[in-house]
Amino acid sequence: MFLAISAVSGKPGKIRDDDDPNPLHIKLVYYKDYTIRAQIQLGTPGQTLNLMLDTTFADTIVISPKCLTWDNSTCSTNPALNYTRTTFDGSASSTFKNLGINAAKRGDNFQADYTASADAFSIADFQSNIMFGSAYYMPSSNDDSMADGILGLGIAGILGKSIFANLSSTYPSMTNTPSLVSYWLNDFEQPNGKGYLTLGDYDDRNCQNDNLTTITLTSGQNWEFRLNGWKHGNRGETKNLIARVDSTSRYNLVPQATLTAIGTAANATFDSGVGSYFLPCEKTTFLPDFQFTIGTQNYGIKYLEYVDSYMGTDRCEILFQTNSVWEQTRTGPQVVLGHPWQRAYCHMFDVQKLTLQISKANHYQ
Repeated sequence: MFLAISAVSGKPGKIRDDDDPNPLHIKLVYYKDYTIRAQIQLGTPGQTLNLMLDTTFADTIVISPKCLTWDNSTCSTNPALNYTRTTFDGSASSTFKNLGINAAKRGDNFQADYTASADAFSIADFQSNIMFGSAYYMPSSNDDSMADGILGLGIAGILGKSIFANLSSTYPSMTNTPSLVSYWLNDFEQPNGKGYLTLGDYDDRNCQNDNLTTITLTSGQNWEFRLNGWKHGNRGETKNLIARVDSTSRYNLVPQATLTAIGTAANATFDSGVGSYFLPCEKTTFLPDFQFTIGTQNYGIKYLEYVDSYMGTDRCEILFQTNSVWEQTRTGPQVVLGHPWQRAYCHMFDVQKLTLQISKANHYQ
């Protein structure tokens, strides 16, 4: 399973096919069905890393070979996940600079203490010198990210703007809107190609951009906006909720009362060990669209986008879970819009103007 990234030159809106010789078009891994990873090179000579795309944080963070975890083990290994992370060795790069500033990232996904650093960076044919974090400590025992760090596409970070804010503007002749990053995911039914990240242009092939919606952000710190309600079958409510777009989340996270209503509407059974509702896969085709309301407009998510076979069995999981931490503390959004929402709608992030547009995603079954 792959995710692809492309930078577009020539005709506006043109997305290159996978066999196109355009050197700015590469494939990226959509790993284990839930970690969206971009392959990059960092340093001189370049060291290859697979970073998790993170729309909640602007800083890009890699892992130092000397990094230790909360239990004093090395950060590169995670026996529970059977995954070994590739670390970045700054001492092996002739262009590496340690900037001597320490910072920390906390949150629901990747957590790390890191040192500000700078080095040569490339993704596809985009090359630049960037500032990033080199992690020396990972404090969480619940970190399940199967990646070598994070690639920040968020608004706010400690080290400044996302690297995407300046990356495509390095090649203005190749891009139509240098500060724009378009993001599309395919659904589970497609065996090849899990999406595109397009630098500097709209993805007119995979997104219905004739019907763009501009979303009013409620925060200058995150890709957050206001929902005005939801509906699933005969259940729903009109209620103001703050939602955040999170590319690291396999699930849509909602308040507990909403999750219970979704499970009831689907006649599904709750599995407390997983934290999700389940039903036989043969019954999923009868599930209604799940709808979020933004303003007065309803935005539907089809069952193909919010249901998945659990570990390849005929038992299907509804990809909604409770947003328990933020619901209790009230320090974050009530709703996290994860991969089910992102499969349903393309996102156009303008990382300079800090604007967000969405459009219905095309899928090819």
